[in-house]
Amino acid sequence: MGSPNWQLFTELHHGDNDTYYIKTQPDAFYQTGLAAYLKMNHLNHIEICGAQVEYCVDTTVRVAFHLGFQIDLLMDGITTMASTTLSAAQIKQHHAQIWHHRFGEFVTVKTPLVK
Repeated sequence: MGSPNWQLFTELHHGDNDTYYIKTQPDAFYQTGLAAYLKMNHLNHIEICGAQVEYCVDTTVRVAFHLGFQIDLLMDGITTMASTTLSAAQIKQHHAQIWHHRFGEFVTVKTPLVK
């Protein structure tokens, strides 16, 4: 942490007042303070994207759902790597079928942020 590998991409828009959490487990809520921050600020509708569909993203989606958050999934912002038995596309498609309408709704970069 603090190394060049932990820096945000320069193309990513971020503000001086943004809040960041260091995540060391597959669950973005585990010992990070994220759930408390979101609830304290009445942020009950969240958007999830990330890497490693079958680890971090899936775990975070399920925990967020059980914590009572309304979830949007930016599928273009979710990725993974192939395993020895499945391609990355197959892994992503498998999880998408589980999540859609059960744990969250799919959004695109063209979906308005405010409904």
